[in-house]
Amino acid sequence: MLRRLMLALRFIKYRSRAGNSHSIHSPFVFELYTKAIRGTTNNTAAETIRQLQNKMMRDHRILNITDYGTAEGKTVNRRLSINYIASHYASQNKKAGLLFRLSKYFSPASILELGTSIGIGTTALTLGSPTAKIISLEGSAEVAEAAKENLYLSGIKNAEVITGEFSSTLPDALKNFSSVDLVFIDGNHRSKPTLNYFAQCLTKTNENSVFIFDDIHWSTDMEDAWKQIQNHPSVSIAIDLFEVGLVFFRKGIAHQNFTLKF
Repeated sequence: MLRRLMLALRFIKYRSRAGNSHSIHSPFVFELYTKAIRGTTNNTAAETIRQLQNKMMRDHRILNITDYGTAEGKTVNRRLSINYIASHYASQNKKAGLLFRLSKYFSPASILELGTSIGIGTTALTLGSPTAKIISLEGSAEVAEAAKENLYLSGIKNAEVITGEFSSTLPDALKNFSSVDLVFIDGNHRSKPTLNYFAQCLTKTNENSVFIFDDIHWSTDMEDAWKQIQNHPSVSIAIDLFEVGLVFFRKGIAHQNFTLKF
């Protein structure tokens, strides 16, 4: 209850500062905001995402979960139903639609996802860039198997799911890329690991890379991580959408931070 109250207060603070297209003076950010962030998900992709979400909400199978990324910094083992995971942990339709639009807008050749969950976000990213090379990391084995099943049933063949704690799987995953065009970090809700993943992925950026960070306002600890990330000397543009944060590494652009309505 206290966590929800604090999250609501952080949202109110965000909304009081958030601008819209009229407050954007960067041509790059204006086009991104109007065409992708506030754009429309095409009907085919939206229906695919919606059907998968609905299917997972009706799935009552119980999975053994190993959660390495709790806000308390503990590894927790528990048993959760797939429909519970779908409603509490997986990308919801709004966020999945954003992932699709960002993937389609930037058309990345390479995508790295940290936190597959049951594969809804992975599906959205793949629908946006169906020819991209995609590697997705998931810490919990039974959740990863559920994601693989969903990707298979959706006919997705270009996404590889790797199971294991990120501290061991991320370095090896990065070796598979000469550079990474899009990174989605959604597997931990603590500052120190998030900053560590950011630092590792930075070694594979190019000028057109985009990093997407989930739940940047989940806690004061995550907000601290987001502040450090958006002000990192390698970052040229950072966009706070409350649910997610976007960072870019474009050359020749003065550093700018944006807080925008989503």
